[in-house]
Amino acid sequence: MYFYEVLEKCDKDKLTEEFITLCSDAPDIEAVREKFKAAMADIEKLTPVIDDDMTVRIDKTEYDGEEYEAVHGVSKSEGTAYGLIIAPWAEVLGYRTDEDNVADYGREAFAAAVLWELTYLGFDEQTISSHVKEWESGE
Repeated sequence: MYFYEVLEKCDKDKLTEEFITLCSDAPDIEAVREKFKAAMADIEKLTPVIDDDMTVRIDKTEYDGEEYEAVHGVSKSEGTAYGLIIAPWAEVLGYRTDEDNVADYGREAFAAAVLWELTYLGFDEQTISSHVKEWESGE
């Protein structure tokens, strides 16, 4: 199953609430809710770029002595995990999902975690691109 198929099967209200749970420390939850809904409307318009080599998944990992859940794309051919915060959204939609991983988290929680990662730098790809350009220019 591809990530776009997981999204299509999600209950949109439950997905939104799962996403909001991940943003519980945001100063304006209602603004986050509206931005998320706008991002979802943009995502739903995209045509997935199918990539059978990449799988999006969530793994428990440890960093600086703390355990957390890492969302990433894993290349089957390279055996390498890649972050998704600057990945083009249409590409991630076309990544395969590990169906056991989706089942372990639940469809909406899994999708919310992936979407949280995709929108970490902004709720639209133009904002994300601006952040990347700033990094690249050293600003």
